Amino acid sequence: MTLYIAITTALDGRTAPRAGRDVAEAAGIAYKFAIDALGRMLDAGAVVRYGRKRASTWALIAAPAGANDHMNPFSKSTSIAIKPS
Repeated sequence: MTLYIAITTALDGRTAPRAGRDVAEAAGIAYKFAIDALGRMLDAGAVVRYGRKRASTWALIAAPAGANDHMNPFSKSTSIAIKPS
């Protein structure tokens, strides 16, 4: 299981945001890995952060109704094909 799937699973279905340590514990990963992955997910627009530093809490951003899986940057790995010249 990738970090993104573990974190998404830990945050999915929550009505209130979770602290970073709670996310790490629920995902079964180290705090440092969870915070690094949450930061990348924040940059990609998959999660939202409330607060700053260690007092911050995290929540998933709900996908718009009718959104396809191909619009989710964490639903599958992507590869870039480079055409030879």
